[in-house]
Amino acid sequence: MEAASGQRITCGIIEKTAIQRQLIKSYITQLPELEFRWEAEFQETSYACFETHIPDLLFMSLGQLPVKVAPLLRPILTHHSGIILTTGYYLKELGEIPFPFVAYLQKPFSFKMFAASVDSFKQL
Repeated sequence: MEAASGQRITCGIIEKTAIQRQLIKSYITQLPELEFRWEAEFQETSYACFETHIPDLLFMSLGQLPVKVAPLLRPILTHHSGIILTTGYYLKELGEIPFPFVAYLQKPFSFKMFAASVDSFKQL
C-alpha cells in the first residue's frame, strides 16, 4: 500500500513490554515515510486509540497462545490490511490467526527485518 504523494504511513503499536514498544518506535522514526501515532500495552486498552485514529500500519504483539482477539477489536482487526505481528513464537507455533496480517517479525528482530516488513506492507 503506497502512501499518497506527501502522505506518511501512520503507525500504531500494541505491545505489552515497554522496551519492545520503545524499540519499535525508534525503528519507526528511522523511516521517513512512517509516522508514529499511538501505542497501547494491551488489546483491551487499545480500543480508545482506534477510536481516535485507525493507523495504516499496526505492529501487534502476540504474547499468548492460542491467539485471542479482544471482542471490541475483532471488527477492526478482521478488516485491517496492515497488521505486522511481533512475537517470540515461531510462526508454525501460532496456529490459526483470526485476522489477516501482512508480515511476521520474530523477537528479537533487527532494523533490517523491520524495514523489510514495512516494505511488504508498501507493496500491497
